[in-house]
Amino acid sequence: MISRDDRVTMMLDKGIGLRVQADTLDTAVPYITMVKIGWGIGKIIPDKILKEKVSAYKNAGLIVSPGGTALEKAILQDELDIFFAWLKSSGFNAVEVSNGVIEIGEDEKCDLIHDLRRRGFTVLSEVGSKDPLRDREITIEDRCDAIQKELDAGSWKVIVEAREGGKGIGFFDDRGNILKDELSRFLKIAGWKDIIFEAPLKSQQVFFIKEIGADVNLGNIPYDEILPLETLRQGLRGDTLKLL
Repeated sequence: MISRDDRVTMMLDKGIGLRVQADTLDTAVPYITMVKIGWGIGKIIPDKILKEKVSAYKNAGLIVSPGGTALEKAILQDELDIFFAWLKSSGFNAVEVSNGVIEIGEDEKCDLIHDLRRRGFTVLSEVGSKDPLRDREITIEDRCDAIQKELDAGSWKVIVEAREGGKGIGFFDDRGNILKDELSRFLKIAGWKDIIFEAPLKSQQVFFIKEIGADVNLGNIPYDEILPLETLRQGLRGDTLKLL
């Protein structure tokens, strides 16, 4: 089993059933660091099922969080206390702080990160917007500045937004291709060890492994792509065979 301190692989759980979850953990748990139960899915499945899912992930030694959109909705509705209580009652040991849809200032975001750390959660934050036009207005320097502030506020890792489809956001163009010059500029300033790159597409995973290395932190990985990703990391596929 690899050390989960070495690199992060974040699996995206889009509401898989308990049997699929159990099968996935049986075969792939050594290669998963954390699980995000995406968007607000945790809010619409039965509480009993959610608690079973979260408990199974934690019993396997994983970090498990809801998607950042659930927190954003709580902020929008002024229901943070209700959200915090739901996090605790559901058993989550981590939470994602994002402003991909709503607009909150960086200071307010960092205060929230600090508060959630104080409450005992592992905190991940996310930089970038889910709106392609708004996201394109964020400069490399602004992204890097936000990342450093959020790490200083207590984020364990900072996620670079790319959405579940991996297109048109962050360092990807509308077809999912890497914006290589922008990524290169970003890496010169921010580094990569505290960053999780959302990379749901195989071509993106291959690029990051070739560009950064096998230990690059990757997120939004579908449950049935965990083992294929690990074979890329270990040079067991033609795409990375000669690199590792």
